[in-house]
Amino acid sequence: MKNTTSIDEFMSDVMKKIKDEVYAAYYYGKQPQKSTKVLDELEEKLSDQLKFQWLDGWNAGRHELLDELKKKVVGGHK
Repeated sequence: MKNTTSIDEFMSDVMKKIKDEVYAAYYYGKQPQKSTKVLDELEEKLSDQLKFQWLDGWNAGRHELLDELKKKVVGGHK
């Protein structure tokens, strides 16, 4: 999976893969270990993406704070 800025796109992709895995497990009678392995991989990818989203938001917040402080300190009184 790729890093994307849209969490909706990412979750749609993850849910599609989960649904496909559950359907295949039911329809083809796959062994539970194989489904568990796929779902564990998806869980890891989801946590990585959420970490990416959190860091992206955190960095954006830091930039906003820095801009606000610049306005207060540098802008000053005229």
